[in-house]
Amino acid sequence: MRVTIFRDRQQQDSLTQLLTGAVDYALMDDIVVQYIVNHHSEQAGTKLQLGSTSLITRPLYLAVRRSHPDAQSIVDRFNAQLRALITDRTYHRLLHVSWIRADVDGDGFAEYIAQSDSSGPSEPDRAYTLFSGPEVTSPAQSRQKRYLFGGAIYNDWSAVPEKYKNYDPQRPDPNIATAPIYKFSW
Repeated sequence: MRVTIFRDRQQQDSLTQLLTGAVDYALMDDIVVQYIVNHHSEQAGTKLQLGSTSLITRPLYLAVRRSHPDAQSIVDRFNAQLRALITDRTYHRLLHVSWIRADVDGDGFAEYIAQSDSSGPSEPDRAYTLFSGPEVTSPAQSRQKRYLFGGAIYNDWSAVPEKYKNYDPQRPDPNIATAPIYKFSW
């Protein structure tokens, strides 16, 4: 089998190439896949077969010149603010994602955080992952999913109170983007 690699300037171009049959496969960033699944679920379900395993994860870091007098403070405040944006769900709205998986309590274990305290009856199929550094986990802990609702952490989906398993009546239809960040031609 011969493989030819094409590079596109934008993820939208890669998807267009895939949908028109110009290419057989497309590698896409997780944030784009999340957007497609959340905002174009019908088209994604009928026209795409998405992989379930990330092929590569490349973390993004904030870098501050070490000789800067407040370098450590800047990094610490940045990380704290990012965690605050996740827990107050501002980051969900900015990224257009329903679920984020991140260690927001600083204990080394990631939590699943929904875009609201009314997430619906089912645990998430996927979540956008932040803070992808090494977690200190045993095999049992790596299989455990923890959820943050109402300021409390629950160690599995069955422990999440029913009051959080309803749909948010204020939640916009996930298939209608309020401010599209990607434009796809289906």
